[in-house]
Amino acid sequence: MLSEMRKKRREDMSPRKLFPATPELSFRPEIEACPQCGNVMNVLKTTKRTAFTMGIGKFVARETHLHCTRCRETGRCEDLRRLLPFKSKYGYDVLVYVGKSLYLRSLKEKTVAYKLRSASIEISENEIRYLGRKFVAYLGICHGQSQLKIRLAMARKGGYILHI
Repeated sequence: MLSEMRKKRREDMSPRKLFPATPELSFRPEIEACPQCGNVMNVLKTTKRTAFTMGIGKFVARETHLHCTRCRETGRCEDLRRLLPFKSKYGYDVLVYVGKSLYLRSLKEKTVAYKLRSASIEISENEIRYLGRKFVAYLGICHGQSQLKIRLAMARKGGYILHI
């Protein structure tokens, strides 16, 4: 009984129910002046792309690109960069979900695709395989960048056990 109530509550709060029409979100850089020369930034162009995140589901991201006419510096929205990888339509949260599902929970691509579709995220099995490989690459980069912090943490705790 309790699990049925939780399931119903989850369905009521699904992105599909919250946003019956695909929402369009605007993203604009926070900067008004060029960081190089201080000149006022002008609108270069506005782009639209369909994106997917776990919290929102499907949405259209409308991004305004700015540029400086004096030194040709361009400005993009940091909020969108934190949400989506460059030229990707799936958010970092979807990438992490796919990586954990494939490598920690040992789920098949078909199962992950089904679970994501139930969260209003349209994705193919090929895209899931690609995101899984991308997850491993990002994880390697993250470990490389954190190498010093990891070594310091292990030294503080007295090392680590290799074999028992």
